[in-house]
Amino acid sequence: MKKNVTVDLVKGVACIFVILIHCRFPGALGDYIAAIARFAVPFFALVTGYYSYDADRGRCIAKTKAGLKKTGILIASGIMISAIFNSIASIVQGSGMLDWLFPNLTLKNAAKFILFNRLLFVSWSIWYLFALLYVYLVYILLLKLNLVRFSYRLAPLLLFCNIIIQEVLDFPWYVAGNFLFTVLPFFLIGRWVNEKGAFPSRKLMYCILITSTSMVLFEQFMLGESALYIGTIGVALTVFILAKDDELAENTCAGYVGWLGRYYSMPVYLCHCGIIQVLNALIERGYVVISPYMVPLVVIVASMVIATPYVLTRQKHCHRKVSA
Repeated sequence: MKKNVTVDLVKGVACIFVILIHCRFPGALGDYIAAIARFAVPFFALVTGYYSYDADRGRCIAKTKAGLKKTGILIASGIMISAIFNSIASIVQGSGMLDWLFPNLTLKNAAKFILFNRLLFVSWSIWYLFALLYVYLVYILLLKLNLVRFSYRLAPLLLFCNIIIQEVLDFPWYVAGNFLFTVLPFFLIGRWVNEKGAFPSRKLMYCILITSTSMVLFEQFMLGESALYIGTIGVALTVFILAKDDELAENTCAGYVGWLGRYYSMPVYLCHCGIIQVLNALIERGYVVISPYMVPLVVIVASMVIATPYVLTRQKHCHRKVSA
């Protein structure tokens, strides 16, 4: 399926928003930006589900297996990158190089990882890749049993459970922020969007987007921190539908930003948490003096700089494939 420049543009924006969840501006400003930024993970899951669709079940299974392999490689890369940055941060803080690791190798953390994809002592964001790995395995099973269309009905129920778990019962975020209650339902909705095709007018979509964004801000004000708000579901879905149907040209300014989203979103995602760890360690030790308002901007720029060698290598590889 052809890549969509507008979807890539939103991927770039969403990747920056992920950073602003983990490294916030001070005070209420940072909290409200983080609340809006919550659409990023659902958006990525929607995109993945959308591109997983194929009318031919055999091709669909093959495509999913390829995605499973790619995700495994990304997990290995993410763990290695996080280990390097965490070790540097530990040394800066005056601790042993692996002091971030060994105290966390417990049965309790192993259970949290298996059940909830939680591996926060390695990286705050890597849970998504483990969740995606689980989702791909479930998706292959659904394809083989011919139950995908039936599973569409489960998506709203899983999201409803997510909201109840977090906003009503106030459980820890990872009880709902995992493969089952976050990534799987949005993945299935993304696939359903591709299969369904037509949607209401763009004017209605924009109205839903504005209403959903207002709801997110209201929920943040009334309920405080949550990994997923009711409004987040509307924001993620409408932004995705609007983006997939609005193909921008490659040679526009937005097209160039889309290029950044296409090539930079994954390496920036993999390295930003480690950069935050190192920068926080440098600040705590007094080696770096910087305004709290500048910290998120430094992390964004540093993530892109560190990701550039990977991006240049990937581009060369893509050009060689096209030339061949």
